[in-house]
Amino acid sequence: MSLLTRGSPTFYLASVVMLLTLGTGFGMTFSLSKLATEAVGPGTFVFYQALATGLIIALVLQARRKLYPIPTRFFWLCPLLGLVTFVIPNVLFITALKHLPAGLSSVVLSTSPFFAYLLALSFRSETFSAQRIAGLMVGFTGVLCLVLPDSALPSRDMVPWLLLCLAPPLAYSGGNYTLERLMPEGADPLQYTALSMLCAAAFCLPLYWMEGGRYLPNYATRGDMAMIAMMLISAANFAMLFTLISWRGAVFTSQVGNVVTLTGLAWGWVFFGETLTPWMIAATVLILGGVLLVNTTRRKAPAA
Repeated sequence: MSLLTRGSPTFYLASVVMLLTLGTGFGMTFSLSKLATEAVGPGTFVFYQALATGLIIALVLQARRKLYPIPTRFFWLCPLLGLVTFVIPNVLFITALKHLPAGLSSVVLSTSPFFAYLLALSFRSETFSAQRIAGLMVGFTGVLCLVLPDSALPSRDMVPWLLLCLAPPLAYSGGNYTLERLMPEGADPLQYTALSMLCAAAFCLPLYWMEGGRYLPNYATRGDMAMIAMMLISAANFAMLFTLISWRGAVFTSQVGNVVTLTGLAWGWVFFGETLTPWMIAATVLILGGVLLVNTTRRKAPAA
């Protein structure tokens, strides 16, 4: 860790490597999640994903003797983060994913940087930028390419689910911005990852019982195996996510969407043989182009 001094070349290289790894891992989760919906409902899926993530990271912290003491601010910050960054977006996303191609879902979720910039602009931690506004326009034009043409999607019945898929990136952006602003100085990213995920599991427990409350992860079907894989991968993904936010901030971290989009499309082809319509290709290019425009402007230093 002595090599990861903030501002050093090694620090920036490590953050880029983590960004790429995180994007590839999240890209795979679209296909795994779609497989898992064959076995469980949204509430059960999110409950086990949060519970496994929280417990695995808590055990790692306990082994390193870093689980305690818990900062007082965590007792209200972690429930907030668990609800906003995990429960709400994931329940909505899993609900929509059952009706959408996995690769297309990764394209829609890559709009997160647009919402991140709009939030930062609203709270005056970012300056107005014509380039970034142009990026927003280009990106949302890409979304319109999926919604308006009749031949854009395999079925017009997917349009409402596609629009529902825009809610998770908004929630992710709000959660990331909240974390960046309210995270205690010097806090251990793994510690608040574990506590946030355990809080998220508690929020999802009523949904789990509403869906029967009897499911236990197993290896009976491919959906069950995908569920177990998601539980393990989520622990690694969210640990890297919160660590990267603490290193480089919410706007830099939102660039993971670029990697998620490309790898999500690739994993959709690997798992399901998904292909893109011409409108879907155009939408992907426009959304990625908009993301690049939004993310390539130097960030304003936040006010005191």
